[in-house]
Amino acid sequence: MKPILPLAVLSLFASTSLATAQEARDWEDQSMIGRNKEPAHCTKLPYADLASALEGTREATPWFQSLNGPWKFHWVASPNEAPEGFEKPDYDISAWKDIPVPSNWQLQGYGVPIYTNVTYPFKKDPPRVMGAVPADWTKHKLPNPVGSYRRDFELPADWTGRETFLHFDGVQSAMYVYVNGQEVGYSQ
Repeated sequence: MKPILPLAVLSLFASTSLATAQEARDWEDQSMIGRNKEPAHCTKLPYADLASALEGTREATPWFQSLNGPWKFHWVASPNEAPEGFEKPDYDISAWKDIPVPSNWQLQGYGVPIYTNVTYPFKKDPPRVMGAVPADWTKHKLPNPVGSYRRDFELPADWTGRETFLHFDGVQSAMYVYVNGQEVGYSQ
């Protein structure tokens, strides 16, 4: 049986990260779009037999496990306020709130929803995203909100030896993924 795997996902708004993360600031590196991730493609799933494949649902394969549901969640207004070391399995998250996944944290009471179809929610100053903005911008009070998510799950015993992928249907706009306290990927 595989051990319980704490999955710590740092989901980020406005292309940022933990202040203590990489000095290069992945989210401000215009050549960085991800690390240890699959090239973009349609969703693919293996099926045990033809009948399951023809059903064509995620639940029809024995090699799919949904991580939807309640996750532990911690929100801060700026990357330098993010909890350092939260991805470690022994980090105490007992005071964190639960948030449904999937969801939009702004619609769950964290931060302010930002809708823009023309202007950027941050000052255009590539590659920097943390520059000063006018006082009337939401970003002035909420410089770059960071949500830290945690979820424990266990892989089925019969998955031993199988290649396993984590699939995220939508994250805005950058994230680090940790498993058992180790960074396993970055995406934006």
